[in-house]
Amino acid sequence: MTKTVKEIEQIQDIIDFICSKHQTNVDDKLFKLYEIRNKMLYYENELAELKQQQLYKEDFDEYCQYVNGRREDTFIIKDKSLYKKLPNKDVEYEKVK
Repeated sequence: MTKTVKEIEQIQDIIDFICSKHQTNVDDKLFKLYEIRNKMLYYENELAELKQQQLYKEDFDEYCQYVNGRREDTFIIKDKSLYKKLPNKDVEYEKVK
């Protein structure tokens, strides 16, 4: 069975339409993936900054010691119950390794 030129053109138009729709969907999906990747990189950087700001038990004096010998690089927690909730540096470093 031979196809007429008109039928072939119609089939080609249908193929072109399907391809154009498919390509648009692919482009949209690629763009969305690109946006998601950029957001992931942004949040990875934010997380890295937050981890640098993480406070550990070693950064604080457990009890208020107003003594001249107190280290200057430590802070004092007024609510001592919060001290127990802080992570230890040693435990966090072991997780990273």
